[in-house]
Amino acid sequence: MYPGLLVLTPEFGLSITNYRQKNLGAAMENAKQYNLTGALYPWTGARFGNCTGVGPCNDYEYHINNDIALAQWQYYLATGNLTWLQTQGYPLISAVANMWVSNTRKVQSNTSDTYSYQTFNLTDPDEFANFQNNGAFTNAGIKIIMTAAIQAAQLLNVTPSTAWVDVGDYIDIPVDPESGIILEYDGFNGSTPVKQGIPYSWIYKLTSQPMSFY
Repeated sequence: MYPGLLVLTPEFGLSITNYRQKNLGAAMENAKQYNLTGALYPWTGARFGNCTGVGPCNDYEYHINNDIALAQWQYYLATGNLTWLQTQGYPLISAVANMWVSNTRKVQSNTSDTYSYQTFNLTDPDEFANFQNNGAFTNAGIKIIMTAAIQAAQLLNVTPSTAWVDVGDYIDIPVDPESGIILEYDGFNGSTPVKQGIPYSWIYKLTSQPMSFY
């Protein structure tokens, strides 16, 4: 709903970004609870934005963090308000980027000197598939948020974190080696029931093209 609200009624779009900024402090405390840096938002934030039984923060739908950070970036792109970006949007975007730096694992190849960053124990929009590794939707979102954080830092004359660049460049998007089709997560096969489909052509576009259009 947010992109439509942002275009048609920007004041309603701003109320959504305001809510997430109000809970940034709680999200930073959530991250500390799980030995992470930056900000970790729960699946359902309610009034206080803390981790709860119905709004878990850990080992669940981490992609909500990408959605929240992307909304901030999209608000800046829609308004061009650099002061807002500096004081409101960038602190949240950078905090989510820092969370991903601490919540991805650098995995070295067994056969070469290459490496990738991977995610573990998560759920993508397909809620039939819990506790999976390298969800394509989540990992593609990480790439987008790292790019947004870098671009926002450059606009504000802040030096971007080299870790953002590294994770954004090398986040793993699982692909079937024979067909070249993007997998929903590591080990996914076509016979697995899916609750909510993910537009893989969209993921491919986002991860294979320059990100400057965001």
